[in-house]
Parts: sequence; structure tokens; C-alpha cells
Amino acid sequence: MKLLLFTILVSLSLGFSCSNRPAGKSRDNGGNCLQGRIVRIRCQPLVEVNRNDSLILQFAERPGRGYSWISDNPATALECLEAAGEFRLETIDLDDPEQIVEFHFRAVREGEETLKFRYLRPWELNKPAFDSCKVVVVIR
Repeated sequence: MKLLLFTILVSLSLGFSCSNRPAGKSRDNGGNCLQGRIVRIRCQPLVEVNRNDSLILQFAERPGRGYSWISDNPATALECLEAAGEFRLETIDLDDPEQIVEFHFRAVREGEETLKFRYLRPWELNKPAFDSCKVVVVIR
């Protein structure tokens, strides 16, 4: 019951934190309310986000087989997106568990970025990747 109440309170505070503006809109007039949406996707060719939105790309991997998703996007090369970290959501007590890796980005200015990811064994960087993903991100 406490968890339900906490979830409702958090949802309400996120939804109404910019007074009467719709969720996903931002305001930069000294009100210091620059909240954007959280856009969570799997690999897809194109995604459109607004400035100040958070973009989370999710991939499934099986680290027990030695494969991991890696980003081919040097943080210094990104102009419209800001890299905000890489997070692995681990599962426990399974023989060959599938786990989720998330790559977090924040849209900082309007424009277009191309994000590239490869699924490979980290010690085999010179070999072709087992899988790959390329996402064009348009920031409005």
C-alpha cells in the first residue's frame, strides 16, 4: 500500500512539476523548470525527441556468452545529445540470464545525431559484430 501511494505521489509530482504545462514541455524563462519526457526505445531506425528530453536505448545481452553491447559514439563527437551513462540491469540466479543494458542520453540542442552500437565480444573488437544498431535521433 505504501509503495502504491509513493508511486502515485511521484507520478503526480512529475506530471505537474511545470505548473499547468503539459508533460514533455519545458520552460526556460527563469522558472528553472526544464523537465522533458523520458523516451525509452529499443533499436529502431529513427526517433524524434524534444530538447531536454531524456533518451534511453535498451538492448538485451547475454554476458555469460561473452557478448556485450558497446557504443560507437565518442562523447566528444556528440553535438546535440549529451551521454548520461550506461547501465546494466543484472538478473540473478539464472544459468545463462538475459540482461538489459541501457544507454542514456539527454537532448541538449536542436539538430540530428546518429547513434551506433555493436554487439560483440569486447576482446574481439577487430572482428565483425554479431549484431549492430544504428539510430538517427532528430531533436526538435
